[in-house]
Order: sequence, then C-alpha cells, then structure tokens
Amino acid sequence: MSTDFFRWYIFGFLVVISAILNLVFSLMIASYLSKHGNGNKINYWWDMRFHIVKYLKQYRKLTIEENGKPGNLFYAWVAAMSLSLVSVIFLSYFWLVVNEFKLWISKQRQQTHPYERANIPMFLR
Repeated sequence: MSTDFFRWYIFGFLVVISAILNLVFSLMIASYLSKHGNGNKINYWWDMRFHIVKYLKQYRKLTIEENGKPGNLFYAWVAAMSLSLVSVIFLSYFWLVVNEFKLWISKQRQQTHPYERANIPMFLR
C-alpha cells in the first residue's frame, strides 16, 4: 500500500479521536458547571452543540476565582480542539493538494510519448 493511504488513516484517526475527546471534555466541563456553577440545569446534548464556548468561558472564570488559574479541563479542551483543527488541515491538504498533483502527473504521462517519460523525475513515477 502507498504511504498516502497510511496518512489518510493517521489523520482520519486523529480527527475522530480528538472529536471524541472534545465531546468528553465538553461534557465534563458542563458537569462541573452544573455542580459548582450558578445552579442552572444544562441540557447536555442540546447545549453542547451551540453553547460550549459560553460554558468554557464560565468554567475558566469559575476556576480562576476558585484556584487562581484555569482548570485542567480548559487546557485539555483547547488541546483537543487544536489537535482536531490541525488534523483536519492536514487531511484536507492530502485530499486536495496531493491528489490533484498526482492527477496532474498522470495526465502529463498520458500526453507524453513513452520514450519521453524519462524526463519525469523518478520520485513522481
């Protein structure tokens, strides 16, 4: 198998894992806010999709007031979101740039005479 196939798996796996971690950390933040926050009931599945940034700000503010620094879940959520974004960027890079370049090379090969293929660099054959 080609190395591109493994790159797809690696970055696809990272996107899925970071999305799951993001959901877990979001639920943990909402649970913490339910217990220590202003006492509002949080509808986890509805609010997590639309209000996580608001809850993240509340969690950060509450933990700074309690401990003097943001809680560990804040940093974990930011790290998981960053990993997810970086993985999506690399995955889209491999999807758009690498595949389009290979398509262009294959068209170049079809247009050239078989004896002229020696002009194509070895790593692109």
